[in-house]
Amino acid sequence: MTDLVPALFHRFIAWRIGLHAFDLEWDKQSYSYKSEGVSADTVDRNLNDIRAAVNHAESNMRIPYAPKIPTVPKDLLNPLRERVLTLQELGRIAWYAKHYPHLFRFVALQVATSVRPMAAMAFDPKRQYDDRYGLIDLQPEAAPRTKKRNAIVPAIRPMRVVLRAWAADPGTKQTESIKTAWRIMRRILQLSDDVFPQDDSPHDRDVALQRRHGARAADRRVAGP
Repeated sequence: MTDLVPALFHRFIAWRIGLHAFDLEWDKQSYSYKSEGVSADTVDRNLNDIRAAVNHAESNMRIPYAPKIPTVPKDLLNPLRERVLTLQELGRIAWYAKHYPHLFRFVALQVATSVRPMAAMAFDPKRQYDDRYGLIDLQPEAAPRTKKRNAIVPAIRPMRVVLRAWAADPGTKQTESIKTAWRIMRRILQLSDDVFPQDDSPHDRDVALQRRHGARAADRRVAGP
């Protein structure tokens, strides 16, 4: 623990951003890794993972104290920006996803409800959709109660068809990796690397609808059928 000092992490930041390589022996196998350098944002996520692991170890009394893990200097990070998906991009995502049931359900649920990605992956239509009233409870049963509870929202009519078929499917649970499927889809559709599931927000769709069809079309989408 005494080695985990700020200077170590500053060297780690410089090492990860620059050209680096290493060899690793694991489970009687050898692995070689080479990189021309990663973005500062990637390094910042690496440090967040380290920080979470150290804090977890301290909370469970596995280490006497949690050393302070520094962050990447802000001037090295990419500026935050709003990524608004176009109608054409949304259409391409929907077309591709239709070929893969687990991905299509994830995309449809996000487009119809703007649910957070993790809640979408944990969604169980048998427990969270009430077809009698057309309501979707986006809060997974096993999720801890916090101030940021996912909402209960009405299901638009096209989504009700998806939810009924989803609930009737024996393989209801999302068993395949959405993260991997999304990355493959993004590459095949030649979408930029900043297109993530959470980019598909109500604001994105409302802006696109207003630009193409005017404010009334966006109002109808928000109100539902």
